[in-house]
Parts: sequence; C-alpha cells; structure tokens
Amino acid sequence: MMQQITFYSGLSDLKDQYDSFIVDLWGVIHDGTQLFPNVLATLKELSEVQKEIIFLSNSPRRSSVLVKNLHDLNIPETLYKALYSSGEDAYRALIRPRKAPYDHLGLKAYALSQPLHQGLYYDLDLETVESIEEADFILNTGPQNFKIEEYQQILQQAVPLKLPMVCVNPDISVVHGGKLILCAGALAEYYQKIGGEVRYHGKPYPNVYQSVVEMFTTKDLKRTLAIGDSLITDIKGGNTFGIDTALVMTGLFEQEFGRDFDPELEMPKLTKVCLQKGVQPTYLVPQFQW
Repeated sequence: MMQQITFYSGLSDLKDQYDSFIVDLWGVIHDGTQLFPNVLATLKELSEVQKEIIFLSNSPRRSSVLVKNLHDLNIPETLYKALYSSGEDAYRALIRPRKAPYDHLGLKAYALSQPLHQGLYYDLDLETVESIEEADFILNTGPQNFKIEEYQQILQQAVPLKLPMVCVNPDISVVHGGKLILCAGALAEYYQKIGGEVRYHGKPYPNVYQSVVEMFTTKDLKRTLAIGDSLITDIKGGNTFGIDTALVMTGLFEQEFGRDFDPELEMPKLTKVCLQKGVQPTYLVPQFQW
C-alpha cells in the first residue's frame, strides 16, 4: 500500500523537519541553459535558516566543472555546502590505485562520449581506442544527440567480448531547453538488455548517496531530504537509501505529466504511475521555491 503524497507550495513548509538537503541540478535548479524562477531566492532562504545543501548531479563531468557552471549562472559557492557528480564518483573509482571491482580493469577504453565530457578520461589518463576489440572496457558518458539504433551494432559486438560498461550517467533522458534528449543510461539499459555487464555511477544507486551524506555536518537520515524531478533516479534513489523525497513539478516531471498538472485533481494519476514504477515520493512541490 502506497502512502499518500503530500503537496506543499514550497520548501518553507518543510524547513523545521530537515537540516540537510540533497538537491538535483538539471530539471530542478536549471534546464541546461538557465535557472528556474525563484531558485536563487530559495537558496538564500535555506542558507539564512542554516540548512545545508549538497547538489547531487548525474552529470558525467567532474564536480569542479559543475561548480564553475553554477557560478556562471550566478549561484555562488557560499549558497551550498558541496557539489558531487556521477562523473566525480566514477573518477574516484577509476583513478589509480583502484579498488574492487575495478582493480583488474585495464586502461584502454572504448568511449561512448562527446567533446564536453572528454575531461574525465583525460584526468584518468585513459587510452581511448577506436576498435571495440582493443578495449578493456566501455566508458559511457553519453554521446551527443544520439539514437539507440546508432550504437546497437557496436554494443552487440561487445557482449561476446565480455566488456564491462562503466556508465557515468544513469539518467535515461533529460529536458534541455524544453527538448527531451537521451543520456548515457539509455545505452546502458540497452547493453544490459542484450546481456552486457554495466557498472553504474550516480543516482539511484546507494553508494553515491553515502558519499554525499558523509559531507553533511548532520548525518541523520531522518533529517535529510532529497529533491528531484525524476521518479526513476531522484525519488527511487532516495527511497533505496532510506531518506524522504520531494518531487518537483519541473523538468522530467513536466515532460511526463504536463505543465498544467493539478495536484488537487490529478494526484491519483501520479500515485498510479508511482506504483507502476515502484517509487514513493514523500512530497510534491511545484518547483524549487520557498
């Protein structure tokens, strides 16, 4: 039996219940090009009441790059405690000396990537190879504007070679400037479906949440809230890790349920979808606002 999802108009209604906030970036704070309304004011309000915010992003780029991006969007580092990305998580796992399960992994990577993400494998000093037969593993950060069909043949060749795929962004898709685009997770999902081995970094997997919680001053899971726009990464990740979650009606939510979703009339529709996907948001809020 699914618990009722509680609708609140903003985060001010939740300020007394939580000290630590794990906040998604893309779809919550910005749409890939600009900030959503009220974001800056809300960050300032949370800061004024001594709440700690850590941004957790399924971006294949390293955390320092995303910090700069936020600075360019006029969000200073003084308004949040830290930022952690799936790219940073993968970097920490793949940097030498490596620990299990990567301790026996070679340095030759077949990259499913794009120029924007190249900093990750340069920082790791990996050798990228053109032939799948030469590779020790597949590094999947997500090619640019791709379709699954374009990569089916190469991935089918990789399965009998038993090449593990390292997926640095478990997101299936994001909304960029109002347009839905596929992410690395879509290729990883296909590779698994045809028998390939995939190792994921990022939401909804518990390891990335553990890394974030260790950065908070207050490490009380009951006083920690995860905020995101995706049922299958943000909400599922919070559920799996055992923390409360707030689903925002922007980004992927808007793409799935429409811009004019009415919480009073359409909550049964959301509840049904959540049951189908096996997830449980604690709260629903219109957007990241106070």
